[in-house]
Amino acid sequence: MAKTKKKFYHIDIGISLPWVALGLVSLICVANTVILTNAFSKEIDGYINPKNQLLISEKTGRAWVEIDFDGKQKRLFESNLGSYHYELAAVLAQIAKTAHFSFKMKQGEIEELAGISAGETRSWRVYRYDTRINQPIDQITVSGNDYYRIKLEP
Repeated sequence: MAKTKKKFYHIDIGISLPWVALGLVSLICVANTVILTNAFSKEIDGYINPKNQLLISEKTGRAWVEIDFDGKQKRLFESNLGSYHYELAAVLAQIAKTAHFSFKMKQGEIEELAGISAGETRSWRVYRYDTRINQPIDQITVSGNDYYRIKLEP
């Protein structure tokens, strides 16, 4: 009785090996697409959401200053500081010069910003991330990976 040779790519359950390989390659491609899409969406979210940008900025030395004009209008300014450090007063003066609006300071406090004066009932407050800072602005240091909010509050 003659023996028949089995083909090396045939599995006993009736599925040929090339189809199994094609299925595995397809599964790997789908998994790779899901992983890369997730990584890409996280990276895009970092560029859209300023708080997420802080994760990226460690390598680039970026810093952000957001000015909140009485909760009605906000402007976000970004700069690449590298490894340098600046006083917040100097940063605000440069922002005012670049954005073409006024900036006045008196005794380390913001007296006027963009034509809006601090008065007896309201003043400009400084926050680093979400923590209020009670120092004069000429003593606050801005460096890479910082996020400051200047807010007009009662």
